[in-house]
Amino acid sequence: METHWWHVSAAVIGALMLMLGIGDLASPDNTGPLYGQLILLAVMATGAGLIAYGLVLYRRNQPRGSKLVALGVLPGSVGIACFWFPPAVAVGILALITSWAAFRSAGDLERQTATS
Repeated sequence: METHWWHVSAAVIGALMLMLGIGDLASPDNTGPLYGQLILLAVMATGAGLIAYGLVLYRRNQPRGSKLVALGVLPGSVGIACFWFPPAVAVGILALITSWAAFRSAGDLERQTATS
């Protein structure tokens, strides 16, 4: 299987999501409740795990892998809500585009396996 642009994009988004969750938990400036920080870390780590596992399954030519990647990058789209921080908005838009590309790839793989 070849590597598509959205594989690299998904891996970068997964790493950024994981760093965001850890950074929010470790930040001394964050005065929010601990349970909120732990929930954010759990959501971001789950998304990063879905991305990693999805890329492994994609390499095995399974359409389910693309779907997992598409679902895994969706938490990264909340960056769009941070309109005052353009890099976060860019990551959020990239997450939506990556999710669309991954779902499209899953459909292509399903059609390809259905005809063979």
